[in-house]
Amino acid sequence: WAQIGNYLGALQNWVKLQNQAHADDQLIFSVVGWHALTLPQDPRKLAEASNDMLATLLAIGLDHKRSIIFHQDQVSL
Repeated sequence: WAQIGNYLGALQNWVKLQNQAHADDQLIFSVVGWHALTLPQDPRKLAEASNDMLATLLAIGLDHKRSIIFHQDQVSL
């Protein structure tokens, strides 16, 4: 149910926000990774999960032409 809860609670609203945003508005969405973890993770499985989440964001209707969508772990400090 967590996936349905995420969709109904957040993701659906993100698409609505994007679709109602003014053309000049800049929306930024990210897939987070390492900084959110509290337990050791298999790096390959984490990368796969991050890619799956990015695919989900695109599949639900976020448009990479209207919004910035990025992997947080790929941003260098």
